[in-house]
Amino acid sequence: MSDSEIELHTVVRPSWMTGTPECDWSEDSSHENGNYFNKCASCSYDFIGHKLRHVCRKCHYEAKAIYDAMTSEEQAEWDAKRVAEIRDYFKTNAESSHARNER
Repeated sequence: MSDSEIELHTVVRPSWMTGTPECDWSEDSSHENGNYFNKCASCSYDFIGHKLRHVCRKCHYEAKAIYDAMTSEEQAEWDAKRVAEIRDYFKTNAESSHARNER
């Protein structure tokens, strides 16, 4: 399905929502779980999108533009740093979970 064939649904934004419509993932609206109110992990603004999204559309594309502007060496360094952070996160959580289970 091409971008022009994607049916976009308009969702009314409640007055309490922070952020702007450019933060919303309007392309998610046709999916079963595509109209959830979420909070962006990057900017903390509210946005409408799939229930499993953690970053608003605006922050996603800003980060993508920065990443795409990097050289391949910078991208490799960035990727290695992110993988190490994720590995440490899961290792730390697994160790603390194991410690709790031993009590």
